[in-house]
Amino acid sequence: MTTVAAGIGRGTETESVGRAGELKIANFMDSSLMDLEKKGVLANVPDIYNPDCTYASVFHFTPHEQDIGLSEYFAPQGIKIIHHPSAWLSPVRFFRSLRQAMRLFQSEKIDIVRGRLPYLGSLVGVIAARLCGLPFVVSLGGDNRIVQERNRSYNYNSRTISYGMEWLVMKLAHRIIVPNRYTQIYVENIIGRRSALKCAHIPWLSTPIIESVDTDEAAMAK
Repeated sequence: MTTVAAGIGRGTETESVGRAGELKIANFMDSSLMDLEKKGVLANVPDIYNPDCTYASVFHFTPHEQDIGLSEYFAPQGIKIIHHPSAWLSPVRFFRSLRQAMRLFQSEKIDIVRGRLPYLGSLVGVIAARLCGLPFVVSLGGDNRIVQERNRSYNYNSRTISYGMEWLVMKLAHRIIVPNRYTQIYVENIIGRRSALKCAHIPWLSTPIIESVDTDEAAMAK
């Protein structure tokens, strides 16, 4: 997120980087933090959302009320869990989430809004950010349409809604974070090559797997 802040923060690039410790971030994600705990990967999340407590605070918006139970776990990293009601498609819930987000953006003086994947949570985030005059970034992990097309199973049980939501979020975003050129091609195919110029490449971060060469060679020799 530091790279993103440098590119889209208010003021010049130098000013944005220089005050990274003062930035307040709003983060939107549709999947549940509790699901990550069940998968045994929750320990990685705090440092991903606020690495080394780089930002003054991160407000994590989730549609899953049970995630509030993890508030104490995330608090030492400066991450606050916020529940919003848009867990599924509902105009009433969507506008309630939108109003809630805008009020928090204004009261907490949020600097940057980030969405994870171009779906419902990010749609709330990007519209609220635009209405409040804030920069919005959406992070992609890859081509979200491959699995949907292969399985003929679409988000929200509708190809039109799923793909339309992707298009709208990407169109409204100020920056789109992609891990590689294949994901950028996916973006270009949706919003056009010219609009996709707002893509920024940040590769996946992963811990290298250290294996013993001697042990591997011994195993292969058996």
